[in-house]
Amino acid sequence: MKPSSLQRPSIRNFPRSVVLSSLIALFSIATREASKLYFFLVLGEIPLRSLSYTTLWVGLSVVFSTITGYLLDRFSKKKILILTMLMSLISIMCLDLGCLILGIVINGVFCNVTVVGRATYSYIHAQRPSVRVFAETFAVQALPWIVICLYSFIYIHYVKSIAIAMSIIALIGSACFLYVRPQPHSNVPLFFYEKLQMIRGDRFRIFVAFFFSEIAYQLIEYYLDSHFVETVVSNSFALLGMGIFIGAIFHWAVHFTPGIKEIFVAYIASLGVFVSGYISYGYFASSALENFSYYLPFAIVGGFGLPLIFAGFTRHVHPKEKSFLVGGLESLMAMADCLGPVLASFNIFTFPTMIVLLGISTLCTYKTAFYRKAV
Repeated sequence: MKPSSLQRPSIRNFPRSVVLSSLIALFSIATREASKLYFFLVLGEIPLRSLSYTTLWVGLSVVFSTITGYLLDRFSKKKILILTMLMSLISIMCLDLGCLILGIVINGVFCNVTVVGRATYSYIHAQRPSVRVFAETFAVQALPWIVICLYSFIYIHYVKSIAIAMSIIALIGSACFLYVRPQPHSNVPLFFYEKLQMIRGDRFRIFVAFFFSEIAYQLIEYYLDSHFVETVVSNSFALLGMGIFIGAIFHWAVHFTPGIKEIFVAYIASLGVFVSGYISYGYFASSALENFSYYLPFAIVGGFGLPLIFAGFTRHVHPKEKSFLVGGLESLMAMADCLGPVLASFNIFTFPTMIVLLGISTLCTYKTAFYRKAV
């Protein structure tokens, strides 16, 4: 006798401590996004060195996101979350004191809160459908972009206060309530090079496809950010958050129709959205570019595809070994984020460039039967 409630547990079936831990993990992810928005604002105010500082900041995340995921599989997730939240708060203080380089280095090296929060939430809810679990983390991750950036006045004048307040709450909450089972989990944990061997076969296909699609997204984002004033950038951030939130929530509507959940379809739709947005920009006023032509439709498709990518990439892996793979994908996103401003500075934001990047990504995801199993 195996009731469906045991096969697919929901949050209601978990003890109160686990539910509270889930909320803390999700709140930590949201806190990290508020801190990032403050960093974006500060870096945007120094245009002559913004590209160099952004590249350094994100480049450090490329290396240390994967390392953070590796440490999460070997040591206490609670302690690592507390450390990352504390260092995040310190990095914000460094920016406020004018120690820009120090704040960037501390944030890039120690503040991989998104990796910790997403991996912890996935670990706590390992028995639930992984696509929904990852979709919930992305939906929460998008909320600060909507709330803070919906009104440019809040983004420009209050983002630092919001980031500090959320960091303090998350730090206290993680120190007092976060519930994670004891680790290390085995007598013979995998070493770093052994974990790298997990990225092969179909998982490597996802890795490559994700990399090229993220570069395409980042090119679009940095092209827009470099061409408009803070008010328009704030609106774009809000639309980006709305799109990711809507795309993630779609998984609740289509959960019982797995045929729709194919990354191949998501990338084809993404390509079509870009074509329509590019055409609309060519024939209509620039306001089309500033509002809906790119950010919202692209973000909806991206918000729908990201949980699929994370679920497919981590499937058939023991819950206690997933953190490394989650960190690897976060590193890949950071790498694309790092390349975005660099490539944008070479003025290669063109229609053929997007076709090539998304075309390569689509070809890598052509084996759709594999992705049906991920959901």
